[in-house]
Amino acid sequence: METMTSAAQYYLAGDLGGTKTNLAIFSPARGPHLPVVEATFASGAYPNLTTLVQQFLEQLKLPVQHACFGVAGPVVGGARRLPICPGNWRKVH
Repeated sequence: METMTSAAQYYLAGDLGGTKTNLAIFSPARGPHLPVVEATFASGAYPNLTTLVQQFLEQLKLPVQHACFGVAGPVVGGARRLPICPGNWRKVH
């Protein structure tokens, strides 16, 4: 893992799915094809996306400025319903 500096910028990217969620941290220094760290989680093991992301980031101690998540399907009214995801994951804003 790269060394954190005060000027370092980190970005969180996630791919949300019904069975698993992939999260990765990227930095401009390493570029878009080489994550600083990445991990896969069982979506059903977490009550919601917020809890999963908070636990992931707390372990890393990196200053993430922005995040982007990919989910399958249309967004209606500012939210995406995830019918195959566990309970509280079904509506993502």
